[in-house]
Amino acid sequence: MIIIFIFVRENFYKPIRHWKVIFLLVFMLGCGRYHPPYAPEEVAPVAVGDLSVSATENGVKFQWSAPTKDGRGKELRQLNGYRIYRKTLTYLSDITNPRKEFELIAEIPDLFLVKLFELREQARAEGKSSHRARVPEEFKKYSYIDENLTPKISYLYKVVAFNQTGQDGGIGQLFKVDFDGLISTVILPMPVDARGAPLPVFD
Repeated sequence: MIIIFIFVRENFYKPIRHWKVIFLLVFMLGCGRYHPPYAPEEVAPVAVGDLSVSATENGVKFQWSAPTKDGRGKELRQLNGYRIYRKTLTYLSDITNPRKEFELIAEIPDLFLVKLFELREQARAEGKSSHRARVPEEFKKYSYIDENLTPKISYLYKVVAFNQTGQDGGIGQLFKVDFDGLISTVILPMPVDARGAPLPVFD
C-alpha cells in the first residue's frame, strides 16, 4: 500500500505550519486480494446432470446433461468433454477393489460451453447483454451406447465430465449392469463416497 498526502498552502508566503491537508489518496498496488491457486479438482466440472442408464438389445445406453458449475460452485469456464468408464466384474467385491480398475471406453466432445461462449460473443458484438445468452437444449443433452458387451457378465459404469487440462470432474453416480440384452438388470445408482469411489455393497 502507498499513502500519498497532497498538501496546499493557505498562503504561499506563510510558513509551512499553515499548510492544510486537502485530501488523502490511497493507492492499492497489485491485482487485488491474494488467493492461493485452486486445486485442479476445484475448477474441474461437477458431476453430469440427469444421468440415466437403460438396457438395449445389444448394449447399454447412457443419457446425461452438461454440467454448468465447477467444484467451487462457480460458473464453469472449462469443459472439454465426457468420459465413459467401464469395469468388468467377476466378483461382487470387484466393485470396491482398487486393483480392479476402470477402463476408458469412450470420449464424447462437449459442445455446450463452445456454443455458450459463441452466443455470448455474438451478443456483445450486437451490443446486447452477454449473460442473457441461452444455449439450445440440443447442445446440453448427450448420449452414448456401449455395445461391446458379453451376455451374462456384470459391468460397473461411470460417466465423468473433464476439462481442457484433462482433469476429471465429479462423480455423482455409478451404475451396475448385469447385461443380458433387453432383460438386463440395471442397478442405479450405486453408492459412492465424497471422492466418487464406490462404497461397499452386498448381494
